[in-house]
Amino acid sequence: MKSIRTIFFLTAILFFSNLCFGESGSFTELTQICKDGKERPFIVYTPSSLDKSRSNPLLVFMHGAVSSPFLKKDPLEYMKKSDLLKVAEEGGFYLMFSYGQKGATWFDNTGIDMVLKEIEATEKKFNINSGKIFLSGFSDGGSGVFCISMKEPFKFAGFIPMNGSIAIAQKFGKFNFFMGNTNNIPFYIINTTKDQLYPLNQIEPTVDYLKKFNSNVKFRSPKGNHEMSYIDDEKSNIVNFINNNSRGEVKSISWETDILDDSIEWISGIKADSSFAKKDWHTPYNLRVFDSKAKFGIKYDYTYRGEGLKVKTFKYDSCTARKMGVIENDIILMMENDSIKYPYSPFIYLSKKTGGDSTSLTLLRDNKEMVIKGKFNKGYFYRVFKPSDKSGKIEAFIEDKKLKVKSSRVQEFTIDFDRLKSFDIEELILNGKPLDLNLDGLVKIEIKD
Repeated sequence: MKSIRTIFFLTAILFFSNLCFGESGSFTELTQICKDGKERPFIVYTPSSLDKSRSNPLLVFMHGAVSSPFLKKDPLEYMKKSDLLKVAEEGGFYLMFSYGQKGATWFDNTGIDMVLKEIEATEKKFNINSGKIFLSGFSDGGSGVFCISMKEPFKFAGFIPMNGSIAIAQKFGKFNFFMGNTNNIPFYIINTTKDQLYPLNQIEPTVDYLKKFNSNVKFRSPKGNHEMSYIDDEKSNIVNFINNNSRGEVKSISWETDILDDSIEWISGIKADSSFAKKDWHTPYNLRVFDSKAKFGIKYDYTYRGEGLKVKTFKYDSCTARKMGVIENDIILMMENDSIKYPYSPFIYLSKKTGGDSTSLTLLRDNKEMVIKGKFNKGYFYRVFKPSDKSGKIEAFIEDKKLKVKSSRVQEFTIDFDRLKSFDIEELILNGKPLDLNLDGLVKIEIKD
């Protein structure tokens, strides 16, 4: 047995030959039994432009609104309406749509494992170029791309988050984020200028911060709201990004973790130890961003079918709506001069306001119409990254037949030299000191502070 400790998650892939044909290519509907025992769909699109004589790239897409308790009602119809089909046709590569929900999101272990298992299944069924697998997503899906990029970077040749947010990924992620863990895997990031959910003035600082740790980040900010109308204009850029990037042999790793027994590529059994002194180069991630968004802080009752939107409850006690005097079961009819007719109407109104602005609400209470006025809560700074006082960090790179490793607050780790045979390593140097070890197979290294 190669690994010192191996945990197998037994999952099953159920294939059914349900082939559907679009105007050009074909859709193959598949299912995955996930870690939670539930079966979920995923779909692979084979474009008509595909060169079947060779292996081809795979673009994996993750949808938005993944916290919903329900799966997409009609996954196939959802995919058929996607403009990404045009991108796959132009690029001549496979396109896979994954479908998540509450309990299997892009931010938790069940959902992330689901996506990775679906990719493995797609590789077995189709002629996929394993060195050219790319991860993309929109909204929650785009945020999920950032999440997975810091947990499983070397599975992919590149990342294409669209209208996502690093801050949202960290907020909902079930683990701490360390931006250096992206390991210079290329990013092509798209966020629109007028996004109501993720304003550009909050996105740009996080992307600039990512660039400090990853030298392969391209950022685009086309005009638009929280939607993908830019796809036609970005189509060629996305295709070029996929054509120009491939996953090669991993000869350098930067990995920070606060998980007890973590692994990445050819390094396993990483045990962080917070009792060790932190090295000077092991610095925390410290980014504060100003949130200037105007917010009422209302949770709506979407089962209500009458005029306006019904107030179900509030997101927090000190929210703007409560301060203005809104109460549960009020019916919001207007926000200033904007009629509230649809669930997305508040987003359109709020996109025109900022924290501290004056506002008014026309509402129905006990069958009586009334107008209340007030001001939005002022904006505030927030921390993007959760502080981690227990993390350890390893940096390793191969140069001139030498494997050089430096560690901070790491008690032990194991290197799999069988996976490094192509580099013909003759010497292992740890924290500046050569180690006299047999560099073959699994080599466990224990560190004394």
